[in-house]
Amino acid sequence: MLRVSGGFMKRFVVVALLVAFAASAAAQTPGVNWSDIIQKGLAWIATNGGTDYRSVPVQFYVAVPPGQMASYAVKLNAAGDASKVLALHSCSQHTMYLNAEYDFNKNFVYQGVLVHELVHHLQCENNMWTSDPCNKERQAYAVQAKFIRWSIDEAKARGVKLNDQQTAQLNQYLDELDHGGEKACAAIRSHF
Repeated sequence: MLRVSGGFMKRFVVVALLVAFAASAAAQTPGVNWSDIIQKGLAWIATNGGTDYRSVPVQFYVAVPPGQMASYAVKLNAAGDASKVLALHSCSQHTMYLNAEYDFNKNFVYQGVLVHELVHHLQCENNMWTSDPCNKERQAYAVQAKFIRWSIDEAKARGVKLNDQQTAQLNQYLDELDHGGEKACAAIRSHF
């Protein structure tokens, strides 16, 4: 499960949308081929993610309508503040819940959210779900941070120029991801 911390993620997402791919912060994704996006995420994890999980296709996913993610988080007993949940994976239901208003096609920040949840999917399908929840979150955040760093490098290789403010915001976001596993661990421990 990935959640927003301190409002920075919301501000960062808006800037990242403008910086990396000039998409709207509230862009809907009609006609999105979710299966293709999920397959690309799984392929990236298998090639670059540093995990040794057997790749298992995602069987079930829900594109959650805007404004309804918190209610799904409550129903699924997600740890932490349900209003801050960006996406989640239910191992017992073998289902990923993704916010339908995110532009997973063009925005690497949102793609990173997907990669985080795909790591949880792979943990579940490789029988790692009953292991230490803190280690699962640490790994998901680490792979997500690796994906964001890779995406930044790819954007720069395509000639995308980042100004000082954008670079500072990306660095702050990466710092949050680098410490996200510990924050998630604290939320899990206080929840259960």
